Amino acid sequence: MRSVFGAMKDIEPPPSINDASDRIKKTRSGPPQEAVKARAMRILKQKRMYEGQRDMLYNQTFNLDQVAFASEGIKDAQQTTVLT
Repeated sequence: MRSVFGAMKDIEPPPSINDASDRIKKTRSGPPQEAVKARAMRILKQKRMYEGQRDMLYNQTFNLDQVAFASEGIKDAQQTTVLT
């Protein structure tokens, strides 16, 4: 069934390390091959940077959850002492 905007396109899988190494092997040696290698290295560095940023965000959310849990504990303790 077609939607209003047409049929969905096939989603291509993201390129992998093996694809990059195959491309390096297929290009002729010299400057073209060095350019492909440099691009692959740049992409790997960018991937590492994004993973680091993701991990930092996970740590920040964990820390915020810990602070929220601690503040709830303090509020409960205050209510307990006020009631007694």
